[in-house]
Amino acid sequence: MDDTKQELLDSFDWNRAIIVLAAYAISLDGFSRKRLPKGLEPEDLVMQAVEKVFSGKRKWDPAKDPDLMKYLKSVVKSIYSNETTSKEGDTAYIEELEGFDPAVQSNAEEEIHSRELDRSILTAIRSDPDLLLVYRGLKDGFTPAEIEQEFGMPVRDIRNAQKKLHRRVLSLIRAQIKEQGL
Repeated sequence: MDDTKQELLDSFDWNRAIIVLAAYAISLDGFSRKRLPKGLEPEDLVMQAVEKVFSGKRKWDPAKDPDLMKYLKSVVKSIYSNETTSKEGDTAYIEELEGFDPAVQSNAEEEIHSRELDRSILTAIRSDPDLLLVYRGLKDGFTPAEIEQEFGMPVRDIRNAQKKLHRRVLSLIRAQIKEQGL
């Protein structure tokens, strides 16, 4: 790796980049009908992408592609595509569907509504990396301290994102209620 490229990599804001890339990977996974193989999380794709760029397995040419964030997103998307089209990815999606049988479940309507609300929330916050990560952490049952540890976000930013997320979700729910005429 040449010195100029190494200097650019060393001076890059990796703390913020990891947050943005993790949110990007989560949004890819949240909006796709395909699923990652069992045990592989969207955040894992980010680490794979960073490792591939640093090791030279994915060759970044700053002269040709000066926006490192854009390049890293393309690497994450490529890895996501490869993983979700693998046989393990297909199996993960089938296993997810096996647990949902509307004919058997008494709460099928609630389950469908819950999935629609989740998709609406993801759509509403998709452009805000902090909100996406906080939403993901909260869905996984994490406390703010655990979200900080998992994603490297300062607790203050997490608390602010929680407030913002709360307002957006309430707005979505109000809109759905109004739409249904309740």
